[in-house]
Amino acid sequence: MGFFRYELRTTDVTGARDFYIDVFGPEFWSAGVGIVPLPEAAAARGAPAHWLGYIDASHLDATADRFERLGAPAVRDPFGAVLALGSGTGVSGLPVALQVHHSRAREQAVAFYSELFGAEERPLFVTAGSPEIHSQWLFFFRVADIDRSMEQIRRLGGLVLEPTKTPDGDVLVACDDPQGAAFGLRGSG
Repeated sequence: MGFFRYELRTTDVTGARDFYIDVFGPEFWSAGVGIVPLPEAAAARGAPAHWLGYIDASHLDATADRFERLGAPAVRDPFGAVLALGSGTGVSGLPVALQVHHSRAREQAVAFYSELFGAEERPLFVTAGSPEIHSQWLFFFRVADIDRSMEQIRRLGGLVLEPTKTPDGDVLVACDDPQGAAFGLRGSG
């Protein structure tokens, strides 16, 4: 399984673009990372601003073709997390340092993605522990200074949750941008 593109779907394209530039720098909006308005139909159904990861499904031609013909590359996995299928190759230098799949059915999600896409890329699968955390893919962006980045997010009107330390010494922090799109930071602690 390989993510080859990340797209922010948001209610305020200009504000969100500036927010991420302020937090990550102007190079953030590079090849493989895009921003578009939240589709009106999605907003009407109550969808919040969100990051959408595109998974390379080129070896699953029938599946990708079926969704493309329907005009809906964004799909829900069996656990409720939204993703997009497409044909693309990995873009070097993508800022995403970790992909985490939150689900109440962790073991089933691991089995589903392992069977469907193989073991080419190993995302982290986490059991969503509280009812307010819905099934989702959460993308963590690497930062050089985690404390500075957290302060910048707060200053710009975003939300920063409690940091956690990984066994390898990195720090992971779940955040929301000012429009409510969830993302994460990964840096040295």
